[in-house]
Amino acid sequence: MFNLSAKKLATNTGWLLMEKVLRIFAALFVGIMVSRYLGPEKFGQLSYTISLVTILAMLCHLGLEGLTVRHFVKFPESTQETFSTAILLKLFGAIFAYSVLLVFVFLTEQVNSPSFWLLIVAGLYIFAEPILVSCFWFESQVQGKYTAIAKTIGLLTVAIIKLGLIAAGASVVVFGAAFALEALLSAVALVILIIKRSSLSYSAKFYNAGLAKTLMSQGWMVMFGAIFAAIYRKIDQTMLMWMDSAAEVGIYAVGAQISEIWGFIPVAIVASLFPSLIKMKDRDEKCYQQRLQQIFDFLALLSMGLAIVLSVIAEPLILLLFGEQYAGAGYVLQIHIWSCVFVFYRALFSKWIHIEQVLMFSLITQGIGALANVALNLWLIPLYGALGAAWATLLSYGSASFLCLVVHNKTRVVFWMMLKAFFVWPRLPWVARGFYQLIRAEK
Repeated sequence: MFNLSAKKLATNTGWLLMEKVLRIFAALFVGIMVSRYLGPEKFGQLSYTISLVTILAMLCHLGLEGLTVRHFVKFPESTQETFSTAILLKLFGAIFAYSVLLVFVFLTEQVNSPSFWLLIVAGLYIFAEPILVSCFWFESQVQGKYTAIAKTIGLLTVAIIKLGLIAAGASVVVFGAAFALEALLSAVALVILIIKRSSLSYSAKFYNAGLAKTLMSQGWMVMFGAIFAAIYRKIDQTMLMWMDSAAEVGIYAVGAQISEIWGFIPVAIVASLFPSLIKMKDRDEKCYQQRLQQIFDFLALLSMGLAIVLSVIAEPLILLLFGEQYAGAGYVLQIHIWSCVFVFYRALFSKWIHIEQVLMFSLITQGIGALANVALNLWLIPLYGALGAAWATLLSYGSASFLCLVVHNKTRVVFWMMLKAFFVWPRLPWVARGFYQLIRAEK
């Protein structure tokens, strides 16, 4: 029997899902009101800004998430050093990322223009990134409750603020500030919760240069992989802005928004199971391989079911929620939603990379996805606009998180698991039984 009880796993997953479900409602209520209020052009400007900031924020990712969780689990005696070292590394990364943003803004935007200030204030989001190390510690302890609480505080507070901004007739720049504020409020809540729920300190005196070197030597590949991932996930809106128009970005962003909000499902499931899989790998390789297949099967079942439903209802759903001004987003959603299958797969594959300690595959696969998405966008956006960007996203996701895995012997086993998961429907009883056993943490 593994150390994690079924009750603890279920509770942890439940809290993570609760926060994400609240985020869905915020996106479907507040997000819809914001997009209706701003209209396609201004909403496109806001979406472009958020995409660009998200890409630059990856400069302080440093590949530390999985590595830090793994260190917390395997080396509990050095938890404080790991915690302080990871935070300082990400802080240096955040300063560098924001500096790059400032250079970009001064080179590309007219000083004191709305787009200039929109990027400046939204970019403050980057400084919440170092505090996310607190989330890594809670994840390692299977205490997702506190991460969920912190993120919910930021989410609900800013949701209320956004409603007030709409009533007050605020400019798009203020909505950019609200984007940053949500992350910063959540970061403050995380600091308070760590202080109250652990003996960890945010003091820099526990920084360990040797550990930092080790983490960076292991994490640099994942960091570049994360940068490439951000590019192939967010570059579509950036390239649409550069190659088409803000209004077209707004149309695309609405369709993509409905598709992307479901990405919380695999993240919450896999995050809760990650510590168990680490232990299982060390204790029983055969059981570990079986569990991986069962999780892939379950994720395929969820993602394909979701894609089928949303493909059918996409057009009337967009018209109902966003109105005629966003009518074209229905077609974007019908295409974009199928990328969820590969997003769900990727959540588990990313953890597999850390468990197997084959971090190079993060860099390689994400790099393939980034190159594929940029090339496809260059080809398809001039021809089809937002629809071209949606096709580029789907094809690049499939390339990065599925097709390219067949090339190498090490990843080929995961490729076959994913391929088998595509044909999950005839094996539903076995999948249900296996996933139930996994939740119960049984061998």
